Amino acid sequence: MNSAGTGSDNAHAGTATLRADGEKLNGNLSADGTSTLSATLQDTKLTGSITNAALTLDGTSIWKVSGDSTLTGFDDPSGTSGTKITNIVGRGHTVLYDSSLSANSALGGKTYKLANGGKLLPNN
Repeated sequence: MNSAGTGSDNAHAGTATLRADGEKLNGNLSADGTSTLSATLQDTKLTGSITNAALTLDGTSIWKVSGDSTLTGFDDPSGTSGTKITNIVGRGHTVLYDSSLSANSALGGKTYKLANGGKLLPNN
């Protein structure tokens, strides 16, 4: 998996979309500050970290976090229950989200416990 964008200005900005269905993915997803990256996983297992990307998980997908991560958007209606997220295996890592973004409004600025340790929490 590759990153989106490599420049420090908008002239190098990029947009990337990853849609995976029934896959087993190993690697990191990342975008610089001028680019956008979104990943939609259906019946897929991802092992890696995510930096500056939006993530959508269905109820049959699992993300095994391999390093501290930051999300620009997060949608996981089947895996979120109360203040726990069951289909993100945190492995002791921290996943940050921007609570001021409308893409994260469903998270309500709360901190969530991840399966097998770790947390999803607002970075502001």
